[in-house]
Amino acid sequence: MFLVCKSNTCLPSVGAQPFCPIELNPSIVVVKYGDPVSINCSTSNSLVETMGWEAPQGGTGMKPTKHLTWTLERLTEWTIEPSCFINLLPGATTLQVELPLQILYYLAPVQNLTVRWYKGDTLIYTDTFKDPNMKPVNQSSFLNFTMTRRDNGVTLRCEAHMDLEPEGPQLLVSSQEYDITVQCKYFICRLISNVLVLEGETLESKCPVEGNPTPFVTWRKDGKSTNLSIPLSRKDAGEYSVEAEGFSSIHEKVQVLVLCDLVMEDQLFQLRCDITNVAPARSLAVWCGCLPEKNTNCISMIQSPVNVSSTINITLNRSYTNVQFRCEAELNLGLGGPQPPPIMISSPLNITVHSKPVINSSKIPKTMPVFRGYPEELVCEADGHPHPEIKWVYSSDKVARVSDNMLTVSEAGLYNCTATNPVGSDHYVVEVILKEDYLPLIAGFVAVTVVAISVIFLFIYSIYYKNTKMRRYSLKNPRFSNHTGNVAHNGWDTQFPMTKLS
Repeated sequence: MFLVCKSNTCLPSVGAQPFCPIELNPSIVVVKYGDPVSINCSTSNSLVETMGWEAPQGGTGMKPTKHLTWTLERLTEWTIEPSCFINLLPGATTLQVELPLQILYYLAPVQNLTVRWYKGDTLIYTDTFKDPNMKPVNQSSFLNFTMTRRDNGVTLRCEAHMDLEPEGPQLLVSSQEYDITVQCKYFICRLISNVLVLEGETLESKCPVEGNPTPFVTWRKDGKSTNLSIPLSRKDAGEYSVEAEGFSSIHEKVQVLVLCDLVMEDQLFQLRCDITNVAPARSLAVWCGCLPEKNTNCISMIQSPVNVSSTINITLNRSYTNVQFRCEAELNLGLGGPQPPPIMISSPLNITVHSKPVINSSKIPKTMPVFRGYPEELVCEADGHPHPEIKWVYSSDKVARVSDNMLTVSEAGLYNCTATNPVGSDHYVVEVILKEDYLPLIAGFVAVTVVAISVIFLFIYSIYYKNTKMRRYSLKNPRFSNHTGNVAHNGWDTQFPMTKLS
């Protein structure tokens, strides 16, 4: 009989129980190409006559010992598999142990290799390989990467990780960093078609044209070139044509609105109502505002026509947006005067209050669990004037997504909703936690349990049915009939024919 023992597991070639008295120390070896290697073969079998190593390099031949070491000063063969043999006394069994060796050089074995790609310090892709070849290979990893203008100036690098644990070390090699330069078309006014400019400001600061390389830009109004460094007045409002030339050419139309002043939220605002040629002024009552409010200004008794004014101070909030203010003057001359008293109403004053965005936190949670395979929707709504633009940002290495307040999520992470308008911005961070859906497993376990209980119930019921419903009998203390020799059993009238033995 011949036994082969590989990695300390013996398999008999002809019907016998596995038995392997040979021990290799270590049983698996990880060796760098060109390094020395040493493995000890020993046995506790008292019937051993000789022991030896067989290998393409460093074979020892058979020697009368129970401990023998295979040693190489420099290991340079990739597929080497040394075998340890023992010969027992005459009539006993011959045993062989084959030792698998793992040799490290270049990328071998490539199945232990992992390549990780980084943008800056952020991991963006992991590549693994399945080739079990033990010989050195040249392995490539490819990254498909769509660059945007936000990636201009960032760095890319890849790291090769070789994990040979537990028998071997963990190795890491990093590539040089690659600087990304993105050649892009021009980004005019951040794609805003209407540009709001206060009187005295310039377009140069309000509407920059970005691009790489830096473009040559010309602004035209009514076909004439415009100097962007000159402060604007209200007469400069209108449609402008923007032309950018360089890496590519682009032509855009931009509407420029020049405002004398912006009415901001929580700002103290003063309204004045002028009344001309009124007499007697003491009989004048003035209301001013979006709702009637009697003015308390005291006007002395003046009989001749005069010009008077009434002012109110009001703190504006976002509820005043698109509200009309008006002034009403009522001349009350008493019972001798005209009835009803004459009233003059001013033309309405439309006020638009500009307010920074405020995200409605009641419609968006701080933490949202998401079960794997079941995406959820995040809804972000914000109030502000002008109407804010909503952007969802997943992480710093991904491009911001402009959405209609809604984002579908299926990955764990921090999702930042940012609402922005010309007045200001607001942001809200939602933590998405990925969870496993154990409901199918629970349902399966319940189903298996129900089936098992049903089988046990049917088994017990079958035993009960056979014992109680099918009238199975056992003869206990039979007594013979004096007349017929038959046996009466358990009180039943049915008799079994029996013959009495003498």
